Amino acid sequence: MDETEFDKEKYEEAFERAFDEKHAEFEKISKEKLIISLIGSVNAGKSQTINALTGIKYTEVKARAGWTTDISLFELKKGVFIADTPGLHDIDESVSNKASDFVEEKSDIVLFFLNAAVGVTRHEKEAYEKVCALGKEMIVVLNKIDALDKDELKDVIEQIQEELKSTPIAISAKKSIGLEKLNEKIISILEVC
Repeated sequence: MDETEFDKEKYEEAFERAFDEKHAEFEKISKEKLIISLIGSVNAGKSQTINALTGIKYTEVKARAGWTTDISLFELKKGVFIADTPGLHDIDESVSNKASDFVEEKSDIVLFFLNAAVGVTRHEKEAYEKVCALGKEMIVVLNKIDALDKDELKDVIEQIQEELKSTPIAISAKKSIGLEKLNEKIISILEVC
């Protein structure tokens, strides 16, 4: 066995161990805790919303689409976690699949994010329908409303109501607009769970 093969085997073993440890941690948390997952297209502002809702800079935020590539859990309050997930329809499909699989297997409540400047695309409508089929509590969040004027915002909200049959909570995580209403909606669901 040459040195390259030895290093490769060692690397693979270390990777498997790390994966198993992380997987076990998520398993334990998901059985004992309530998990709220943020899911949506790349660059919809999910990470920034976590920071804005909690008032803590839990996660790095970049304007570059696809910045979040892993699932991260943050404790909102005792027993309640919020999960930041990679964007759907990432260039790297395996990254997007992480988000979908996590929501399906671990999430109790889903915040489905849309970017106000984009509206509802075919991909988002399909993703929304798949999440709806899971039967989980869901809130549609329209983020980045500060990029639109009043009439544009009205049009995008109407499109969402027509396409998704849901009224979104309109926010701007960047400018702290609408966060109180989103927080109230989350709390109302938590009180029932």
